[in-house]
Amino acid sequence: MTPLPHITLNAGPNATALSTLRGATRPNDPYDGLNCCHYTGDTPQHIQTSRTLLARHLHIPLQQLIIPRQTHSANVATITHPDHIPPLTDTDALVTNLPRTPLLIHTADCVPIILHDPHTHTIAAIHAGWRGAIADITTHTVNAMTTLGAHPSHIIAAMGPAICPRCFETSPQIAAQFPPHLITYPQHPSGSPALIRLQLIKAGIPPHHI
Repeated sequence: MTPLPHITLNAGPNATALSTLRGATRPNDPYDGLNCCHYTGDTPQHIQTSRTLLARHLHIPLQQLIIPRQTHSANVATITHPDHIPPLTDTDALVTNLPRTPLLIHTADCVPIILHDPHTHTIAAIHAGWRGAIADITTHTVNAMTTLGAHPSHIIAAMGPAICPRCFETSPQIAAQFPPHLITYPQHPSGSPALIRLQLIKAGIPPHHI
């Protein structure tokens, strides 16, 4: 079996979290690496192959992957029954307490966030770009986890690869939506990760859990 290109994220005990890597791609074929996203411009065959590789790596059936259609919203979907998956057509965060239920989100320069309460075995996966960060999708997700019994003080948070502050140049209008102390001149927010960290702490997650 072809190895899955990925890095491991620390989500605490009894939880597996990873960020896949597409690897080096050819300029005329941006999808020649790993790609599990079904709403870009890739072929269905390659998407299926990529998802199959991911499922094999996780030792689960392909159909168990929970995959949303992201829209840079602050919408959170909670999955509590394997046979009753809510609509995921306008969803940027997923929450579940079901065992062996992988939550899959797609990111490019946006921030992937993994949350895990090891006491209640509740997990979440968040796609947070600047729109999601400004809309506080992180807090919405933590609140959804608490409805399943999770407690913020128990939650472990991990952020995966995202665009760096030096490369994240925005318009003045977008930069103005970030807290002033997170902006470097002239219009470089210090990245959504800095804002997300503040939101996680405000939601009750201990700083040393992030």
